Amino acid sequence: MTQQLGVTGFALAAAACALAAMARRRGAWVWIAAAAAFALLLLDVTTGYRFEATQLLRGWARAEGWYGERRGVQAIVLLTAGPVLLATGAWWVWRVGRHAGWPAGMAHAGLALVVLVYVVEIVSLHHVGRVIYRPAGPAMVIAWLWLSGATLAVVGAA
Repeated sequence: MTQQLGVTGFALAAAACALAAMARRRGAWVWIAAAAAFALLLLDVTTGYRFEATQLLRGWARAEGWYGERRGVQAIVLLTAGPVLLATGAWWVWRVGRHAGWPAGMAHAGLALVVLVYVVEIVSLHHVGRVIYRPAGPAMVIAWLWLSGATLAVVGAA
C-alpha cells in the first residue's frame, strides 16, 4: 500500500501541476518544474532509484574505509544539510510564491517536503528509518509524508 500511495500521490501532483502550467500564464515555468519533479519522484517510486543511491553511497563509504564510522558522518550530513535544505526550501517557496503566486508556492512547499523526506531516507539513519518505515494504518509513515507533500501540490494547483 505504501508504494501505491506514493505512485498515486506523485501522479496526481505531476498531472495537477502540468494542468496548472497550461492554465496559467504567470509563472508557468514553476508549474512545469514542479510537474517534472513529481514525475521524477513517480519514476523513482516505481523503480526504486533511491535505494540504488543508498547502495552507491554505502559502497563509496566502504571503499573509503569509513563505513564503520558512518553514524557520525550521517549525523553531520543531516545536521548541516538539513538546515541548509530547510532554509533553501523556505527561500525557494517564498520566491516562487512572490513570482508565480502563493498557490505555486504551496505546490513547491509540498515538493520541498517530499525532497526532504528523500534526503533523510537516503542518508539512512536507522533510528529515523524506524520511524518513517513504521506502519501507520494501511501504509508506512513515509507514504503519508509523500502524500502530504503531493496533496499540497494538488491543492496549490487547483
